Amino acid sequence: MTHFLRTLTCLVAIFIFQVANSQHQAVSGMRFLNYGANLPKELLSSKTAVLVSVPPMRNEDDQRENWKTIASQAHKTFKDVGIDAVIYFNLENVVAGSEPKRKAIALLNQRKVKNIIVLSHLDLIINGKPERRYAIIMTEYNGKPTFMNDGQSAWKSDHKALEKLLKNVYSTVNKSGLNRTNMLVIDRPEFFREKNILDGQRIADFQADLKLDKLAVPKFKKVSIPSSKPGGFLNGQLEKELKNYNSQVGSKNAKLESIMKSYPFEYGLVDFNGNEQEIRKQGYQYILLHMFTTGHGVRTMLNYPNDEIEEEDYVTTKIKNGKGIIRTIPAQGFVYKFYIKHIHTGDVYVGKSWDADETWHEALENHFVKLKKVVK
Repeated sequence: MTHFLRTLTCLVAIFIFQVANSQHQAVSGMRFLNYGANLPKELLSSKTAVLVSVPPMRNEDDQRENWKTIASQAHKTFKDVGIDAVIYFNLENVVAGSEPKRKAIALLNQRKVKNIIVLSHLDLIINGKPERRYAIIMTEYNGKPTFMNDGQSAWKSDHKALEKLLKNVYSTVNKSGLNRTNMLVIDRPEFFREKNILDGQRIADFQADLKLDKLAVPKFKKVSIPSSKPGGFLNGQLEKELKNYNSQVGSKNAKLESIMKSYPFEYGLVDFNGNEQEIRKQGYQYILLHMFTTGHGVRTMLNYPNDEIEEEDYVTTKIKNGKGIIRTIPAQGFVYKFYIKHIHTGDVYVGKSWDADETWHEALENHFVKLKKVVK
């Protein structure tokens, strides 16, 4: 397999890893795209949003790259060439859960964004050796939580060096013949304010009304794979990943049902499409949600105090076989964090102690142990 195909395959995997592992939403993000030489037709005459992804930590001593540094470098090229990149997001945080994605989509639609750029720095293993490469995808934005439609056209490129990749972007766009009307592009990138995604307050406890009101628990859902889709290696890999995800849905729901038996109050397993008001019409006042991204990202988006967010490591306390266990997970390590949301007010109940963990089922078990101690 060529460097290029390895790189873009890894980029597909980022979307699958970030979203297919989400308990509460169907897989979305990367679609079956028709890769070719054509850039989005309004790239130089409309607004663009940029999703930036950086590699996860290799080990606890690794320093995770700052995604905003990459965004700042790329923005200089985008400005020079006439791409009006009006907002930059951390990709991992945008697809971390239903709350951040809903806020991101609302902002994109409010800003009348027409194009999406995905810019990623990737960890690869090529010929048995670790290698990092940069990759970029440019395509149209569809105004929906999927970001893009199956079958739509997209342009892609990659390189070992970000500078070389951006030079290719500059050259390709300049030679494209697209009509340029974007003349007033901002000088510096604007970043999504991740501390403003909640509708209500973050409450470091649990609501006693959980004893009276029914909790909605979203189930894992299979992903619909279109019967007619573009061909090619990347789309073949995507289909393989989605089929693998679908094959695990049954066992994950069985595990979810088993864990929910420990929940002491009334609940129901529901099909959740992101519309919380539909869930409320079914008689539920609360819904169980979670985020899956770095611990730092979770704490930022759930409005933890700044002094807690800026710690280098987070301590998870859990109970196993009746004994207390303390786990230290780097702030830049990926974790699942569950919380309960009151649908009407938007308030979220996160628990007094940090209970995030590296697998969804352990994080959920940790959460319920803490809840049962408080709400009796």
